Amino acid sequence: MQDDSKAIAASLSSAPEIGDHSLRLEGRELASRAVILLSHELGGPISVLNGYAAMWADGDVGADPESPFVETVRSQAAILARALFELLDALRDDPETLSAPVAAFEAAAGPVIDRLATSFEDWLARNRDSPAGSVTLVQTCLAKVHMLAGLIEQLSLAVGTRDVVWSGALCVDVSRWLRQVVHTIAASVAATGHSVIVGSTSGPVVMSIFPSLLEAAILNLVDNAQKFSPPGTPIVLAVERCAERVVVKVSDRGPGLPEAMTSEPFSRVDHPSAFQAPGLGLGLMIAARIATAHDGELWYADRPGGGATFGIALPAEFAT
Repeated sequence: MQDDSKAIAASLSSAPEIGDHSLRLEGRELASRAVILLSHELGGPISVLNGYAAMWADGDVGADPESPFVETVRSQAAILARALFELLDALRDDPETLSAPVAAFEAAAGPVIDRLATSFEDWLARNRDSPAGSVTLVQTCLAKVHMLAGLIEQLSLAVGTRDVVWSGALCVDVSRWLRQVVHTIAASVAATGHSVIVGSTSGPVVMSIFPSLLEAAILNLVDNAQKFSPPGTPIVLAVERCAERVVVKVSDRGPGLPEAMTSEPFSRVDHPSAFQAPGLGLGLMIAARIATAHDGELWYADRPGGGATFGIALPAEFAT
C-alpha cells in the first residue's frame, strides 16, 4: 500500500477486478474529528443520565432523593461526565494518538456502566407497581447505559485498545455460511425498511475463517448500508472468487462513499448524513480490522447504477 496514511484509497493495481479502492486501517491524526463526534455520540446519553440524576436528587420525580439508588445514579453519572471530559481534553492535547486516552476512558467508564446497569435493573425488579412515568424514566436510563456500552465497545475495537478474541477458526463453505448469515439477519434488516438477499456466488468456497468475527464485519457493513440506503432498496450479499482472492461483498443503492469520507475512525463527521443515524460510524474500521486479521483487506467500489459495494477480500490460498 501507499505510504500516505491519510489517503482514503489506493488503486489495487494487482487486482483491479476486485474493487476500485483499498480501505486501510492507518492514520491516527484524527483528534479534532474525534472530539466532535465523541462529544456528540457519547455526550448525549451521558447528559441524559446526569439530567435525570439531578431530577431525582431534587425530588422532582418519583424516587426518594435520599435513597441509595439516587445517590448511585448521581455519583456514577458524574464520574462518566468527568471521564468523557478527560478523554476529550486528552485528545485535544495529544492529536497524535487515540489509543491511550480511549483505553483510559474505557477503564474508567466500564465499571461505572456496570454499576448503573445493575442499579437500574434492580430498581425495575423491585418497583414493578410504580407509576408508569417513573418506570419509563428508569427504562430510558437503562437503554442509555446499554447504548453507551455498545458505543464504547465499538470505539475500543476500532482503535485497537481491546484485544480481539481469536478463537473458533473453522473450515467452512463461505457461500453456504453467508446464506445462513442472511437468514439470521433478514428480519431485523426488514424492520429498517430494507430487504437483504444473497446475490450470485461462485459456488462452494471452502476456507478457514473466524466465523463470529467475519460475521461481525459483515453486520457492520450491512448496518452501514441500511443507514444510508433509501427505504425499500435491497442490500445484496455475495461471495466471489477473483484472481487470488475470495471476496465477500455487501452492495447497496445508497449515495456511495462521499469523497471527503475515509475508512479512518470518526470519518463520519465529514458528512452531514452521519448524524442522522446512531453510532460512532466505526463500522468500516471494525470491518477493516477483522479483514486484516484474516490476512485480507477491506475495499470499496462505486456500484454500477448507483450505490456502493464494500468487499472483504480474503487470500484464496486458504480456500479449496
